[in-house]
Amino acid sequence: MEDTKPADTIESPEDKDTEEIPEDKEEVDTDVDEKEDEDKDFEPEVRTTKKEDKTEEKEDDDLDQEDAVRIDKRVAKEVDPLKKIVSEQSDKIEVDGFIRENPGFSKYRDKMLKYISNDSYNNISIHNIAKIAAGNDMQKIGAAKEREASKKASDSKTVGNTSRDLEKGGVDWSKASKEEHTQKYEEVMGYN
Repeated sequence: MEDTKPADTIESPEDKDTEEIPEDKEEVDTDVDEKEDEDKDFEPEVRTTKKEDKTEEKEDDDLDQEDAVRIDKRVAKEVDPLKKIVSEQSDKIEVDGFIRENPGFSKYRDKMLKYISNDSYNNISIHNIAKIAAGNDMQKIGAAKEREASKKASDSKTVGNTSRDLEKGGVDWSKASKEEHTQKYEEVMGYN
């Protein structure tokens, strides 16, 4: 049988339908599996734990359902302002504590408090709230930290000069005369 390929077509190794198999196939597969396991075990960081459902039935034989609902509404009406005050104070303490540890975020304090007081954001951890509040300025904050670290490093550098101070009675031998060299040589060698 004759080959149906044109004469000017050359078959290259890429044209073949063979798949390269890595020598350490088991190692590659385990790395992928470990990464998938890490992703499955990831839990987002939150400020508070999840609240339990209040749908479970209360076992009060003395109260009927309507009375229980009225009592719950009345208690909630009295307690909600106190809960709000306690929550605000807790948020302020948490934000101030974070700012004490990270003074670069102090100008975002009010913005952080607004985010935390919002029901959509109130369960997000404080350092993530700080990143959200400082969003557009994060690059500036990082650059300022880098400049500060660079300045601190340059201030701690030493020149590395090992020459002796001439003020302490030493002689600058690069500028010394031939007679001074000869005299010092004889002194060191013990000829004097």
